Amino acid sequence: METIKKTDDDLKKIVAKWQPRLGLLDWDINIKFVDARTLNDNVASTKLSTHLQRAFITVLDIEDRQKSSKEHDIELDTVHELLHVRLWLQDSIINQRNNDYEDIIREQSIEHIARALITTDRQNNTL
Repeated sequence: METIKKTDDDLKKIVAKWQPRLGLLDWDINIKFVDARTLNDNVASTKLSTHLQRAFITVLDIEDRQKSSKEHDIELDTVHELLHVRLWLQDSIINQRNNDYEDIIREQSIEHIARALITTDRQNNTL
């Protein structure tokens, strides 16, 4: 079970760990916890300024996660959002087409990749 991250500094440490691994060192990435009202029933969200290569990631805070049935893996949610930054052009094209089916496939694919990365990282850290 993951140790639950509780502060914005803990989130920044996760970004610092994964940003180079995902080839995002040229991006200015900010991250912070927010309450459930801010995320509209999501566990995390990313806003991008692609021309400036800036990303602002918001993650559901611990208190609201514990009140809900949402999974408590903050690192997984952060990597998922970082993958959106990495794949911003693909996201942009899908968003322009406004196709729910493509959006579902994209989200499922990103979640699968994020889970694979996290699982591999955690297995390697226990060897």
